[in-house]
Amino acid sequence: MTNEPATELDEFARNLAAALGLDDIDVVVADVLALASDAAHAYIRPAAPIATFLAGVAAGRTGATPDALADAVSQSRDFCARPPENLG
Repeated sequence: MTNEPATELDEFARNLAAALGLDDIDVVVADVLALASDAAHAYIRPAAPIATFLAGVAAGRTGATPDALADAVSQSRDFCARPPENLG
C-alpha cells in the first residue's frame, strides 16, 4: 500500500457510501474518527461504533445533508465531552 492512511480511509468511505447508494454524501472522515475517539476515551472502546452509528442515524433523520451530518457529529462530540456522571 502506497497511499497515506487518511487517503485510504477517504477512499474507503467514498466506496462504501457508493455501495450503500449514498453517492451524494461527502463523509469527513476526520470528524467521524474524532467522534469515535471521543466516545472511546470518554467511556469504553465499544462506545465508538455506537456513537458513530447513532450520529449517522440522526443525520439521516434530520435531512441527510452534509450539514446534518456535521451537526450530528458535533452534538455527539459535545455529549461525549460531558463527564459520565452528568449524563442524562
